[in-house]
Amino acid sequence: MDTPWSKKNNNKREEEIMENRASYQVGSDTSRQAAESINDHLNRLEELVYCSIFSARGYGKNCWEVERDTHISRQCSSARLNGLVRKGKIKNSGIRRITDTGRSAVVYVVMHNVSQGELF
Repeated sequence: MDTPWSKKNNNKREEEIMENRASYQVGSDTSRQAAESINDHLNRLEELVYCSIFSARGYGKNCWEVERDTHISRQCSSARLNGLVRKGKIKNSGIRRITDTGRSAVVYVVMHNVSQGELF
C-alpha cells in the first residue's frame, strides 16, 4: 500500500524537486491541482524566498519572516523553503525565532557553497 511516506512516494517527490515541479499530497486531488497550478510560477517563487533569506545575510529568516517580506502565503512560503532545503540552496541554521503566533520556528540561512549561476 502506498502511503505519503512510502519509498515509492519519496522517490516521486525527489523526482518532482529535481524537475522543479511542485510536490503534492499523494491521493489528494485538491493538493495535486494546487501543485499543478503553481508549477509555472515555481522558479520565481523560489527565487523570491531565496532572495528574502539572502538579504538577511547570516541572520536568516523563519517562515513567518519570509511571508512578511515577500507577501507569499505561509503555506506557499513553507513549501518553497522545504524545496530549497532539499535542493541544498538553504539550510536549517539550528536557531529558532518567535513568529507572529508566539511560537518558535526554524530560521533558515543560505548555503555558502551555492554560486549565483547555480541558483535558478
